[in-house]
Amino acid sequence: MGNRIKTGVAYVVKLLPIAIELIEKYRGTDEKKDSPECAFPVGEYNAMRLSLGIIGRKCNCRVEVIPYLARHAFAVLAILKRMLL
Repeated sequence: MGNRIKTGVAYVVKLLPIAIELIEKYRGTDEKKDSPECAFPVGEYNAMRLSLGIIGRKCNCRVEVIPYLARHAFAVLAILKRMLL
């Protein structure tokens, strides 16, 4: 739960049970996190983009795999598989 940065509108993120399990498992176990509220270290955007690019090349993807693509690909798969959100 929070507010969108651009609009200030409140939002709620629904999590699947496996996501909740992972967050509970790793909460408080890493001192490198940006803040105590984070369950995982956030990391640098460029490092994430580089890692996704490596994964994309290893998978012989014809398009550049970037965070935007990864996020939306997950959303499409969730909808197609009728994940309960």
